[in-house]
Amino acid sequence: MATMLSGIYKCVVATSNSKPMARTNSSTSSIIKRNAVFLTTIFAGAFATNIVFNIGMDSMWDQINKGRQWKDIKQRYMGDQEGGEDDDDE
Repeated sequence: MATMLSGIYKCVVATSNSKPMARTNSSTSSIIKRNAVFLTTIFAGAFATNIVFNIGMDSMWDQINKGRQWKDIKQRYMGDQEGGEDDDDE
């Protein structure tokens, strides 16, 4: 038991002494090198997140309210009138 705990302690000490900034610096240096690239990345990410969130929420809303929306019950009330209202002018 003591050897297992000492092994865990050595592992924790070894990881806490490493430089975490070196790993993050190499992965983000290409994005944060210039302010314009950084801001473009932020705005593109926000835009993509907005689109994905909206699509997901719309599909969830449609699933919850299936059969209660106009697009689901339109054929009951419109019937054969889908051709338009210009049929009376013949």
